[in-house]
Amino acid sequence: MLPDICRSTLLDVISNSTKIKEQLSFKEHLKLYHAVSNLPDEKIVELYSQVTEQRIKMKPPKTNPKLQKAVDMGVFAASFQMPFMAGKVVSYLTDLNIYKCAIRCTKRKDVDKELCYKQCKFMGTRWGVRYLEKEIRKCNRAENPYKCKRLLFRLLSEWRQKLVKQEIKFRHHVKVVRARMKARK
Repeated sequence: MLPDICRSTLLDVISNSTKIKEQLSFKEHLKLYHAVSNLPDEKIVELYSQVTEQRIKMKPPKTNPKLQKAVDMGVFAASFQMPFMAGKVVSYLTDLNIYKCAIRCTKRKDVDKELCYKQCKFMGTRWGVRYLEKEIRKCNRAENPYKCKRLLFRLLSEWRQKLVKQEIKFRHHVKVVRARMKARK
């Protein structure tokens, strides 16, 4: 069961990754897909653990003076003076939360690191949605509340879509971890 889940996850990554498609020709991409699909079970699990181990390594979000100014002002205020920055502010703040959480994950030895990392991404995205919901309430004090709400509602809908995607990834990985635990018993 575990090798099947690992194989399907790797094949999904191979078939959906734009980086792989850009770097390989169609024939090479097809050969890679067939090679992974024909690997023995023990090799698949080993490959999966190597790939996930490399994906866990995180770097802190890069700071930008303009972005930092917008962060200091808050999304509500930044949305008027620099409307194009509002989404970047939320992304930056969310990335900071995810990074702090991922640092805690690397220090813990008792948990699956990738599961912890996916949980961080899910919780960070959920934080971003809640942050935007709080900022929308402030729009009533704006000079043009309609424009403010329109901008923030658009951002909120994008972030809710991200939240759904992160939740799906997190729940899928919970299933993978549970399958691993059953396989060990």
